[in-house]
Order: sequence, then C-alpha cells, then structure tokens
Amino acid sequence: MRGQGRRALVAAGAAALFALCLTPSSVLDGVGLDLMVAARHILFGARHSPGDSPIAIIAIDEESYRQPALAQRPLVLWTPEIGRVLAALTRAGAKVIGLDVILPTSVESFAPGYERGFLQSLHGAARSGGLVLGEVQAQDLPLLPFGSQILAAGGAANLAPLNLIEDADGVVRRVPLMIDSSVGPVPSMAVALASRFLGAMPQVLADGGVRLGDRVVPAAPGGGMLVNVDGGAGGIPHYSFADLLACLDSGGSDRFFQAFAGKAVLLGAVLDVEDRKLSAKRFAGAADDAAQMPRCVLPPMPGLIEAGRIRHLIPGVDIHAGALRDLLTAEWLTVPRSGLRFLLFLASLSGAMAGTALRPRAGLPLVGILGLLAVAAGVAALTTAVVLPVLPALLAGGVAYAAAAIWRSAVSDRHRRTLARAFRLYLPGPMVDRMMAAERMPELGGELREVSILFSDIAGFTSFSEGQEPRQLVRDLNGYFDRMSAVIEAQGGFIDKFIGDAIVAVFGAPAGPVDHAAAAIRAAAGMAAQSAAGPFRTRIGVNSGTVLMGNIGASRRFNFTVIGDAVNLAARLEGANKLYGTALLVSGEAVSLAGGSVPGVPLREIDRVRVVGKTVPVDLFTLAGADDGAFAEALVRYRQGRFAAAATAFAALSPDPVADALAQRCESLAATPPTTWDGITRLTVK
Repeated sequence: MRGQGRRALVAAGAAALFALCLTPSSVLDGVGLDLMVAARHILFGARHSPGDSPIAIIAIDEESYRQPALAQRPLVLWTPEIGRVLAALTRAGAKVIGLDVILPTSVESFAPGYERGFLQSLHGAARSGGLVLGEVQAQDLPLLPFGSQILAAGGAANLAPLNLIEDADGVVRRVPLMIDSSVGPVPSMAVALASRFLGAMPQVLADGGVRLGDRVVPAAPGGGMLVNVDGGAGGIPHYSFADLLACLDSGGSDRFFQAFAGKAVLLGAVLDVEDRKLSAKRFAGAADDAAQMPRCVLPPMPGLIEAGRIRHLIPGVDIHAGALRDLLTAEWLTVPRSGLRFLLFLASLSGAMAGTALRPRAGLPLVGILGLLAVAAGVAALTTAVVLPVLPALLAGGVAYAAAAIWRSAVSDRHRRTLARAFRLYLPGPMVDRMMAAERMPELGGELREVSILFSDIAGFTSFSEGQEPRQLVRDLNGYFDRMSAVIEAQGGFIDKFIGDAIVAVFGAPAGPVDHAAAAIRAAAGMAAQSAAGPFRTRIGVNSGTVLMGNIGASRRFNFTVIGDAVNLAARLEGANKLYGTALLVSGEAVSLAGGSVPGVPLREIDRVRVVGKTVPVDLFTLAGADDGAFAEALVRYRQGRFAAAATAFAALSPDPVADALAQRCESLAATPPTTWDGITRLTVK
C-alpha cells in the first residue's frame, strides 16, 4: 500500500506538470479576465456612478453626422463647431481636455480665416495647461494633427499617442503607458491627461511602469496597463456633440457646461462600426444609450439606436477614458508576478490529486467545487483590482484531473478491478463493492436477516461419476455449475457455497431483491428447466426464514455464509424430492412470502410434513401438474383420512410422479390405518 501511495503521488505530480505545460496561460489570462469582469458585474453591479465620474466624454456620434448643419461636411470642416465646444469647455473650467480625433488636413489655405476660431480655442485651452491633442504612432510616420493645430496647442509637448494594445485574440485590454517615438518615450493619451490633472510629470520605471506623483503604476505582463473596465453602462457619462452645439445656440451654456467644471473631458468619435473595439467588457456590454446623460436641447434622434440592444464593442474613446479613470482613482489592475506559476501548479496538483485519489463519482463533484471556489476567489480579487489566473488554473486543474484519472483507470484501478473480480469469486458482489469503497478487508461478524435459501443437488451423482473419466467429469460439472449460477444470479441471488455437487444459494442478502422468495422460486424453476436439458438431474429445495448471515469462521480463515434452521430445512426439502419423485420442493413459508403465487411459475400444494427435529409442520409445493383440480380433491381425501378413496383418486392421475407416490402411500395407510391422523407426514430421514 505504501508503494502504491508513492506511485500515486508521482503520477499526480507528473499529471500536474503535464497540465501546466499544456496550459496556454498567455491566451487564457485575457479570456479569464473578460469572464471575471462579467461575473463581477453580475454579482456586484456597477462600480461607478456617472454622476460621480471625474471624467466625461463628448461623443461625435451618428446623430451629430445627421444634423443639417453638419451633414454635408466632412469632419475636417467641423473645426468651427469643435472650436466653439472647446472654448465653452475652457470657460466652464474643464481641468483637462483630450482630443481623440485627428484632423490631419486644413482648409485654411483655401478659405483663409475658416479655422481661426478653432485655432484660438486650441490656444486658449493650451494656455490653461490642460489640452492634449491625439496622434497615432505608426511604424513609419506618425499620424499627426495639421501643423497649425500643433502650434496653436503649444507644440509637440501637448501631443499624446492614441495607440491601444491589442492582444493575440484581437481584444484590447491594455493601453500603453509610454510609447517610443523619434524623440524618445512619450506618455500615452491617458497618462498625459492624468499627469496634467494630478500636476505630476510621469517618470518611467525600470519595469516599464510609470510614477505619477505618489502613484506607482506597474507595467502589466506584456507591457502597458490593464484597464479596469466596468460592466454595463461603464460609469462614464456621454454627451452628444450635436446636443452641446444646440445648447450653445440656445444660450444655455452656462447652466449646461457646469457639468464639466473640474473634470477631464475627452472628445472622440463613437460611430457604429469604425470607432469600436473589442475589449474586456465584451461579455458585460450595455445598450448604446445606457451612458447617455439627460439632453440639454435636442431629444435623441429616433431610429438611430435600437432600444435594449446590448453592444459588445465599445468606442476607443471609452477605453482611453477608462484608463484615465484608473489612473486618477488608483484602480488600475495588477497581476501578481510572484507566485503566479506556483498558483497554476497548485491548481494542477489539486486536480491531479483528486484524479489519483478519488473515483469519478467523488472526484468530479470535488473538482467542480474547487472550480467554483477558484471563480469566487477570482471575482473577489478583481473587486480589489487584482487579476488572478482563474481560467488557466481551471484548465490546468481539469487537464491534470483528466490525466490522473486516466492513469488511475489504466494502472491503479486495474489492480482494484482485478482484486474485486477475485473477491467476487468468493463473496457477494454488493459486499465486495462496499469493501472496495471502504478500502477495508473482510472482518468476522454477522447479522440476522430474513432471506430465501435454495439448496440443490445432483441426483445419483455418485453412481454417475464412477464410470466417467475424471477430467471430462470436471468439465461437465463446471459447465453445470456455470449454467446454474447464471440462472441464480439472473434472479439476484448469490452462490453461498458449492458442497461437492450441491449448490447453496441465498436471495435477499446482502443486497438482493426485496421479493427474494419469488426470486428464489423463479431461479429454482429455471434450474429445473436447465437440468431437464442437460446430462445431470437436479433436485432443489427452497425455503425462506431468518438466518445468521456474515463472515463466520476463524480469524485467519472464514467464509461469508448463512446458517440457521431455515438453511437446514432447505436442505431437507431437497432430499425430500426423492419421496415424491419431484425435482423441486418449495416450503409454504416461501410461497407465503411470495404472495401465494409466482407469475410464470405455476405451483401446486402436494403435502404437509414434519421434518426431523422440527415440531412445526411445513406445507410442500412443487411445479404444477396436468390436472391440479383432481389432484387437489385427492389431497383433501388424503388429509381427511379417507385413504382408500384418496388412493383411487391419486391412481387415476397416473402417470404423475407425485400422484403415484401418494397413491402408494395411501394404499399402505389404508391397509394399516394409523391410530391417530392429523394429515401430516413425518419425514424420518434428513
């Protein structure tokens, strides 16, 4: 057992390492994060309220493109309107403003003065120290705003890349912290806005992270910062660009733009297709209007937004806004670097141990419970902005469990199955199952149990065997036992023992059929039919009663058996077949327990006897004959002591072995009548 335990530990360790090597954590980490975001949203709801958000988004949406004043112009010709909004934001006291739109061309050379208001608004916002223009760092040349816009905004120092980091599965979960450019590392849009909002210049750390004042933002695995996205509406308010313009035109700017005082504001496009990204929010999306704030003037344009339709793609400006919120609230996601592989190995080892130590009935529920606990731990950690490798751990544990379970089935359980098959040659199957489940060897002990006992013997076996070649006799006898055992086991019985050519079978223990008496009678009838077609003639006795059942014998050698008067009576009934010329005798107790009849096995009562050593008479039944009505009338005469009439009635039924035997008995009793008669035959032989 000790060696087997060591082998199981080695197998568990090997399965754990196999699962660990097979788990692509770099891919599964991202999918696991997406699922944890959805689970957190389902369990805990929204983390942020739009009314408390330090950030606001001005959305250049589909509705803005459909307004009559803007519909006929491309975005580069919207500069007068964008300038008005920027100027209003500056007057309202917006702390920082980021432009997530790039206008790389200008019409100023064709229409002098057209962009004057826009450039002035850029200059005014830059003079307050809170303006950042977006650019995109490409492989060759960056995509930049037009040169006059850069100059008006204060130069290249107020440019920040809008690049995002797309994982291998096409999902954006991270934003860059610093991006290499021709002039060295430059802060991303989120970092640039956060540094101006907090009044702290970003400092690059050795691990690729960034320090912003007292905030130390570590780099995530693979670089950048993991965005702690919110499920549902996301908690960042959206304002329609078209509605803001209408608000300015209506003179409500002072009232309306108070909503932007002291906040970080991003202006960006949120069109239906080109401006949307797949993010970690993909399993916890929301309808397009979920984050819309109350309108100032224009009601929502009908037909643009399908009410209640959940969107799994979000605008890129929302990702930048989410990253900025994380930096301002110190809620960025962190991945524990130390112990990460150890956690995965621990999950693998747990699954492997469950696979090697437990059978599937217990192992699968345990693995399921451990999986639920891992998910719960992952969600709980995510509420504290810590990302645990839940999905890789689940996969590693599942693979390890499967590998270990296969090993157990192929190696360890093979020995158990061999041992169980060996024990089933000597013990009842249910008892072997309980013993193997408890992993305990059989012990001495017994209990009282009501059962049915079948005792069979081969008629004339001694004389038959004298003229047989021993090997052929053994083969014939084993074939006979196989056929009879199959009949017994088909009815739920088990072989207690073989005694020479005799079989002792028990029904109703240790976990046999509830209708054990009927099952024993059916088995006896089946054995009688099998015997009639074979080389041996079988005599069978069936009885029911209370016996002592259990492991009985010496401490170093014992048998599982049944003992008691009920067993002895079954043996006496088997021998009594010789007196009646029958192959099967069943006690009245067994017939009574079977409900008086057994479907498919017609029985008839033939006598009432008192066996040696017993005072209580026993009714005897055997298989029905050709004319049971006439037999029953003859039996009544016999029990009334009308022996001559009974002899005549029984003789009329010949040839019938039972009727012939009783006719002969009645003739003897008629010749020498007993002094007293109670209708009970006394059996003088055991």
